[in-house]
Amino acid sequence: LRTNNGMHPPFLEDLPDYLQDNIPDFIVLAGDIVRNGTTVQWNAVAEELDELNLPSYYVMGNHDNTSAGIDVFEEKHGNTYYSFMQGSDLFS
Repeated sequence: LRTNNGMHPPFLEDLPDYLQDNIPDFIVLAGDIVRNGTTVQWNAVAEELDELNLPSYYVMGNHDNTSAGIDVFEEKHGNTYYSFMQGSDLFS
């Protein structure tokens, strides 16, 4: 079993090439952001996202639904379920 803290390594490996060719306004991580939902893993994700210098939003997956994950969602987004605006577009 591979262990990693933070986001999925192949995703992180491909992301710089994608961002070089595309300039997104924000990134949405659509569930199972971390492997086991530990505080260490969530801290690693936060550091990885900080390096992107893009607004980021989370959607909770089953691996994320831990007490640490719930705390992260509530601190970052105010709740585990939320909506946000980008420009004149509502994401819910």
